[in-house]
Amino acid sequence: MISAARRTYRNYQATVAFFPTILCLVLLGVTTNATVPNVTSARIDLSSQALVRFTSSHSMSDLRSAVDALDGTIDIGALTPGNFIGTRRTIVGAYARVLKAIEQSYDHTFDPSNIADLPEVCVKAPENLPSCADPMGVKNAQARAAYLAAIQANALKAKRAARYQQLHNLDQGAMVGLSMSLDLLRK
Repeated sequence: MISAARRTYRNYQATVAFFPTILCLVLLGVTTNATVPNVTSARIDLSSQALVRFTSSHSMSDLRSAVDALDGTIDIGALTPGNFIGTRRTIVGAYARVLKAIEQSYDHTFDPSNIADLPEVCVKAPENLPSCADPMGVKNAQARAAYLAAIQANALKAKRAARYQQLHNLDQGAMVGLSMSLDLLRK
């Protein structure tokens, strides 16, 4: 049975492997939004604006907005044989830009399958105190300083792990959205 961390890493590898295919599809034919239905253009414009905000803010909410804006980009009633290919390329291009932003945001030094990268629930306290003990309860000043440093290091690990999980969830959401869009356009 594959562990959750290994499954997560394999999903990440699959996303990275799929990205060049998406990029090739986009580069095969660049189209203008003039041939794309208004609803599709508007949703992609919202996603692009969120990506622009993300490049300066690095805020997960901006990246989430970029992914969420791509939901509902296909207006089936507005598709015609004349705009079908342009619409598909535009949608794939928008997802490619979002997936690239997600991929570039991963901390490639963080490995969710490496236990050393994962935070502890509670840092072990010195002086036979229970885990998660109040640092002020540590009598020895040097031991208290070391304990506080360990708590801060653990907090940084927790922050890195949480960011990785948020990015992973956005990555998976974007891939599902792209797959659903392509399935819808295939029918």
